[in-house]
Amino acid sequence: MKIFFDTNVFYTDLLFKSQAIDLLLEMSKENLIELYIAEMVLLELEKAYVESVQKKLNNLKELKKLDIKINDAIDNDYYLYNYNPDRIKNIFYSRIEELKKEYKVNIVEVDNYEINQLLYRYIEKKAPFDNNKNSWQDCLVWSSYEKIINKTDDKYYIFIVNDKKAFSSESNRENLHHDYLIDGKNIEYYDKIINFSNNNLEFKNLKKELEKLKLTKQFKQLELLDKLKDSIKEMNIINKNFIENNFADGIVSEIKEIDFLELEKEKIYKKFGDLVEIVTPTDNIKCDNIEYDIKIENDILSVYGNIIISNEMDIYTINYARESSDDWYIDNEVWFKLNIDFSFIININENKIEDIEDFELSKENISDFKLSNIQVVDIIK
Repeated sequence: MKIFFDTNVFYTDLLFKSQAIDLLLEMSKENLIELYIAEMVLLELEKAYVESVQKKLNNLKELKKLDIKINDAIDNDYYLYNYNPDRIKNIFYSRIEELKKEYKVNIVEVDNYEINQLLYRYIEKKAPFDNNKNSWQDCLVWSSYEKIINKTDDKYYIFIVNDKKAFSSESNRENLHHDYLIDGKNIEYYDKIINFSNNNLEFKNLKKELEKLKLTKQFKQLELLDKLKDSIKEMNIINKNFIENNFADGIVSEIKEIDFLELEKEKIYKKFGDLVEIVTPTDNIKCDNIEYDIKIENDILSVYGNIIISNEMDIYTINYARESSDDWYIDNEVWFKLNIDFSFIININENKIEDIEDFELSKENISDFKLSNIQVVDIIK
């Protein structure tokens, strides 16, 4: 099924992000449909996008005069950019490149065929030049799609507009103008994506196919995650070295926020005397023990565990003996053994793995590392 669009379909969705188009994009990604956008459509949408941004920024200037907060007035996409047509065009075309790369979105460029058709239709007074109408834009849009239809053999060709008047005759607003019909080709005409989605029987069947594909992929993903979970455990990838190499900075940063003197004053005074004034964690840590479990949650692997960490601490006491000119004395041979609960997420979707052999656990696919329930197990002098 090949689907073609008129410009006005996207005037309220200039970056192709609505729920309606999102479904079509998802189906195109699964090769269930093909989407076509004429170059003329893109040019008109680009112009509309630049004008819409300019209008929003002009409105923003007025709101600033009224002392209204920017965030309450306008989307981040807009207020991050000072108005510059080229910069705004880049935003628009970056989105188009994303659509071309991620989905089956085909941009139909204008060539001699469209120019010849424009001249032919104008001279012969064929739509869109019939009845004193003059719409060269509509002619280029339709001729772009006509070129694709003539070159391909598909069971279903769908043309979607938001106003059927542009491509229908005055006597019949519901059907495609007879000048646009092509012998032997089944071209169906719809206004609005939602009407097509709700009323086209073949498309409804394709939506069912999409759901089956999603369920199959979900099952395969869960199966892969389960194997991956077992593989990580069997290979003992998450071990003492793994914690030290990947999370040392985060652990040090977290424990430096703790007032250990206040937390363990009785133990510290008993071991070092009651002249201790400051206890400061250093960057020197080592992992003594680790226990963990891995759970599958929302297509990700969540790791929950417990670690025993030894952290070298600087103990500052008042230097009454005045063996040096310093007011404080540091005992550098002090280690605090800490019991810490931890968790982090292994991101699989970002990795796009097909087989557990392709997977490598590293900082790049780990996120949301958290520590909790930090307790002092022992203080070693």
